[in-house]
Amino acid sequence: QTSRAMAQLAARLRKNKSDAFAARRLMSVLTYREFALPLRDFRHETGVRAVDLSPDGRVLATLSTRGMLTLWDLEKGKRSEVKAGQFWWYGMFSHLSVDYNKDGTQVVTPGGKECAAKIWDVAGEPELAVTIESPEAESDFGHAEFSPDGEKVVAITRQGMAFVWDAGSGEKLLDLETESFGQDATLVYCSFLLDGAYIVTSVGMRPTPSGPDFQWKEAGISVWDSRTGKRVNHLVDSAYLKYGGPFFTWKETVVAHPSQTKLTYLNAQGRLTVWDYLKGTRLDGRERHGGA
Repeated sequence: QTSRAMAQLAARLRKNKSDAFAARRLMSVLTYREFALPLRDFRHETGVRAVDLSPDGRVLATLSTRGMLTLWDLEKGKRSEVKAGQFWWYGMFSHLSVDYNKDGTQVVTPGGKECAAKIWDVAGEPELAVTIESPEAESDFGHAEFSPDGEKVVAITRQGMAFVWDAGSGEKLLDLETESFGQDATLVYCSFLLDGAYIVTSVGMRPTPSGPDFQWKEAGISVWDSRTGKRVNHLVDSAYLKYGGPFFTWKETVVAHPSQTKLTYLNAQGRLTVWDYLKGTRLDGRERHGGA
């Protein structure tokens, strides 16, 4: 594999002598004899906003800024694609998503301003299986994920709403009670926690003419009971309010432990915190990074 990657890098340099990426990688492997190297190029016509690897590691699913769902065979380099949605320009500043179910037979994508999320059968060419319609008009989806068992889907909208659906029928099961976030809230991330017992959402606030006081009030992450839709905890780092500037929601990252009630939260200002999300307590000191 290393020799294949080196050959690929050398070919890129022959084709384009100003390819700085290929030059750096090739120099690194020749100098240190060991480095993470690309095995294959997966070129898109537009920017890639989301990726996910199939459970068997053989297929890469990507979602582009223009809403194209593309499936890449990692061995053969072949691809198949379909139009999955249409996104506003805001997609550059928030999380879009593509997510496999547990056995790799389906992926779910947000539909953007089509006001729907879509589940695709991907055993062969991508084929639409279920369309999940938004219960609210003009509420475009930006992020959607399967539950660990693949039976449910959680999705959020640019307008600050979050819902849970049956993945087989598209029937709505739950509304998460997000109305308390206010009209300036933007939900930018959602995921199931702890084998599907809980759901996490990441909340950002748009800058407002009235100043920073309101925009920081609810910014943070919320944890929900996936059976009742009730909010269990809202986690906010109080020191976070010391840092000025607009809240760039697209830089947020939440990572949860698969079996414990712990998660890490990296916000737009580069602050990393670790939480027990059921107790609502921070577990260690904050780490400050140069950028998220």
